Amino acid sequence: MRKAKSKHLRKRAATPPKPPWKTAQEQRTTASTDDALSVLRKRLEKALVGFSRQTPEGWERRDLASAMKPSRDDFPVPDLVKFALGPCTCFRPPVRKTKCVGLLMFNGVEVSLELRKFGFTICHAAGAKVDLNRLCGQLCHAVAVTEQWLAALAQEQIQANNVTIANRNTEFDRRYRFFRELADSAYKRAVKAPLKKPKAKTALSEMDEIAATFDDMMASWRHNSRLSTEGFFYSVAMVDAFYSRLEYQLILLRAFHGTPLTQGELKAFLSLNWDEKIRTFIDVDADAATQKLYSQLKQLKERVRNPFSHGGVENDGGSLFVHVPWARCPRTLRNSGKVFASASFPSRRKTMARLVRFSMP
Repeated sequence: MRKAKSKHLRKRAATPPKPPWKTAQEQRTTASTDDALSVLRKRLEKALVGFSRQTPEGWERRDLASAMKPSRDDFPVPDLVKFALGPCTCFRPPVRKTKCVGLLMFNGVEVSLELRKFGFTICHAAGAKVDLNRLCGQLCHAVAVTEQWLAALAQEQIQANNVTIANRNTEFDRRYRFFRELADSAYKRAVKAPLKKPKAKTALSEMDEIAATFDDMMASWRHNSRLSTEGFFYSVAMVDAFYSRLEYQLILLRAFHGTPLTQGELKAFLSLNWDEKIRTFIDVDADAATQKLYSQLKQLKERVRNPFSHGGVENDGGSLFVHVPWARCPRTLRNSGKVFASASFPSRRKTMARLVRFSMP
């Protein structure tokens, strides 16, 4: 008669074993990470000869009368110093106006490395003999080794899609709505008549009345031109902010697409143009309405956003004018009426005003 298996054995038997390839992959990943860290530790030990975290017992930043601020060119990212000195520094809670305090011994002398409000600072006792040039040189070398290691690790993590993208959708959306509201307000004020000067109490002569009427006409024209130009500038900034928001939302949308990212796919996706990103999620040729909307977005990008963001240069050469015996003609004759090249033409300002009024929310 067989004996009943224990409860522990039954549980272990019920758990399916991991496939051999998965176990090997986990072991390989752990081994590669440990190997990379061990290599970094060995390099830092060679670079930081003379540094030690064995500080005197009870010593807490006492008698540090001398302070020196290294050049920002030597330590452009002072936080890397903290990363490089992790194994040989005792870090303390930050004090007032100090982000980080690291206590260590350098060739038998107590030294404090502090990330203060006004820069990276090295402190030591007033009468202590400290070779600051050597200390800074060793720190620079350790930071360079750490930065090189982090750069290789970053590339590896990016290829494996192990990254975090900050959610800045609110920032892009507020920027778009900010310029849209300014453009809309400017265009609305442009169509209103400006405030007229109070009429003179005494009767004016016929020439004075003509001059006053002409002044009112010129004031109305200047009022309309100034506000329409302001609206045009704001609307161009609005279009640029709109496409920035659109492309950023497409990047965030990839996380909810439902298809896992393959090796290196995130980096390739980020390098795509905005229209290629759209085609990843939407079949723009599926129906006439979608195709029309996609065509309008592309035309707006090519005729408004791109010229003003790239020095007035259009992709299809529409900003170039060729010379014929009797006139100057734009290279793209068929689309010359759709070019928004300047705020000097009232028709273009009106078109931009309609764009602001009917732009997407």
